[in-house]
Amino acid sequence: MTRAWFIIVPLLWATSASALECHRSPRDDGRWHWRQIDGQRCFYPGRRVSRSRLHWPKVIGVKTTTPSEQDERDVLEQSYWPALAPDTFADRWNGAPR
Repeated sequence: MTRAWFIIVPLLWATSASALECHRSPRDDGRWHWRQIDGQRCFYPGRRVSRSRLHWPKVIGVKTTTPSEQDERDVLEQSYWPALAPDTFADRWNGAPR
């Protein structure tokens, strides 16, 4: 009975902890499957697995802006591009006073 534990435990540990990275397209080597992950086809090698084991690789170097940074960016944009007057093109064409 103790020999069985030496075989079963490593198998359970290896299958539950291993995750597969998604690829945008299949490679030429071996057998590839695909699942729909985050609205895109996720190609992976080997046999079929559940969606929970698949993930897209993390993109390094992409910085997301925080709300405070976005507010600063909006203020900066408005200082360079002030809001236009609410008059229409026809008003400006006809020479309406400002």
